[in-house]
Amino acid sequence: MRGELQIVLTSLVARTEAELSLSQVAEALGDLAVSHEDIDWLIGELEARGFTVDVPGGVGGIEALRRVLSSARALKGQGERATLPRICEHSGLSREAALRGLALARVLGR
Repeated sequence: MRGELQIVLTSLVARTEAELSLSQVAEALGDLAVSHEDIDWLIGELEARGFTVDVPGGVGGIEALRRVLSSARALKGQGERATLPRICEHSGLSREAALRGLALARVLGR
């Protein structure tokens, strides 16, 4: 993973609280341009270290984010555009859940 992301991870892990908000993760990323894969990696690494990332929609929100990212990556790998209908079809998420996952990805990727 890119060195900049490792620095962000290190700064988040240095915090004393075990629960991080989505805003704290986005703030740590700052102006760093990140991909969906970067976001997925960062959240996975935080969770592997015992942290919880609190997102709107709770556990369902983080699951929607993961499924949206995974589906978008798979569709792209198949040479397809990751449109909302295709993401819903591929991930099995409802339109609302997929939109929530996409919104979370947008917040983290800003």
